Amino acid sequence: WVSLADFGRELPEMAIDPDDLRACLRAFRDECDSRWQPVAEPIDGDVVLLRSGRYASHCGIFVFAKDLAGGAVAHCERGCGVVVAPRRRLPALGYQHQSFYRWRD
Repeated sequence: WVSLADFGRELPEMAIDPDDLRACLRAFRDECDSRWQPVAEPIDGDVVLLRSGRYASHCGIFVFAKDLAGGAVAHCERGCGVVVAPRRRLPALGYQHQSFYRWRD
């Protein structure tokens, strides 16, 4: 299991209904504008915003792995739990990375 706490980051809880996708996306968008900085290249612990269609709907944590060129993304898959997928394999799993974000200290 990988969490942002493993990277020395404690994030505030967000009071949203996890079953309401629109509310989740709206809350994340609002948080991105104020607390997250977009970055071109990720480092360990950055958030990876993923999309499986036209719009971003999923996120994970970037993890650098020496044996995986381009790093990997740890994210939750319904029915599987936490999955660590090589970044280059995301399209085969149905995801495209949309953007990377770093927490503003």
